[in-house]
Amino acid sequence: MTALAIERLRKTFHDPLKGRHVHAIDDIDLRIDTGEFVSLLGPSGCGKTTTLRCIAGFETPDDGAIRFDGNDVVHTPPERRDIGLVFQNYALFPHMTVAANVGFGLRMRHVKTADAQRRIAAVLDMVQLSGMGGRYPRQLSGGQQQRVALARALVIEPRILLLDEPLANLDARLRDEMRFFIRSLQQRLGITTVYVTHDQAEAMVMSDRIVVMFGGMVSQFDKPETIYSRPASRQVADFVGLSNFIPGRIASRESQSRLLVETGLGVLHCECAGAPVTAGKALVVLRPEAVSITLAPRNAAENQFPAEISERHYLGHATDYRLACRDGSTLQVLGSALAEAVPGREVWCSFPPDRSWLIPAAPAAAS
Repeated sequence: MTALAIERLRKTFHDPLKGRHVHAIDDIDLRIDTGEFVSLLGPSGCGKTTTLRCIAGFETPDDGAIRFDGNDVVHTPPERRDIGLVFQNYALFPHMTVAANVGFGLRMRHVKTADAQRRIAAVLDMVQLSGMGGRYPRQLSGGQQQRVALARALVIEPRILLLDEPLANLDARLRDEMRFFIRSLQQRLGITTVYVTHDQAEAMVMSDRIVVMFGGMVSQFDKPETIYSRPASRQVADFVGLSNFIPGRIASRESQSRLLVETGLGVLHCECAGAPVTAGKALVVLRPEAVSITLAPRNAAENQFPAEISERHYLGHATDYRLACRDGSTLQVLGSALAEAVPGREVWCSFPPDRSWLIPAAPAAAS
């Protein structure tokens, strides 16, 4: 098991269309603990795959260090880094059997035949493919091929496991199953893992911590629940989950952890502990499931305001309401179905202060 440190990492590429160099990754610093599962999450072009390729040794950074247990491996070739890598397209050899595909890395390392056979059998059992060593990739389902690629990465007993969107080619149901399979396997092995994805659900389900990236830079690096409930910026809140943004101005401090914010919906009591907002304009981030709606105002309900239902959509597990507020804004709410809560009906909304979060208002103007 290996701790991974990335220090001031920078990588540029020449863009012929722009006629200049562009930053693929820009001054990234990360510390990934031994046995930790960390996802690099972000939209296409944010630098997550370039970061992974630098860790693997397929790209050489312009500046910075990549340390395995304190030792800089930037100038160490990929084959000497002891990393296991799973690609998006699996990259299985179609003319080789499952066992031969899994054992390819062992053969390149000149592992003795008896030891190689033992390790291949053990890892096939680990990924639930015992008895399939004689089959060819074309005889396997997509999920089985994915597990062969995973077995091939694990059989060499790598220091670090790297996965580059390995579930992108699977259908939705199988993708859900493989998320839990990979996470369970990683926890059982205790191997340090870096996982690249643009799918926020994958990152939230599988990760100990998530690196949210935009424009080659790290916007937030934290636990999934913190990124979801306490996003560092509007960009993060917009990308991870659904959000309502309520513009306002900080009126006063109610307590050490709460502020009073003047908004078009009224004065709201909002959580602020550790938030990078102290005065002036701010945005209240409010997740749709944090809002409760009732047909009449409730006594002593905090952050209560009226709105009119403009749309209602049944989703099975919840009902999606679109509400027209009196200040002209629109609010999205996810909650239980109320028989009388139909379009055109006035309802009352409320939310606990600790289900909201404050972020600086400046990013909204820049977007």
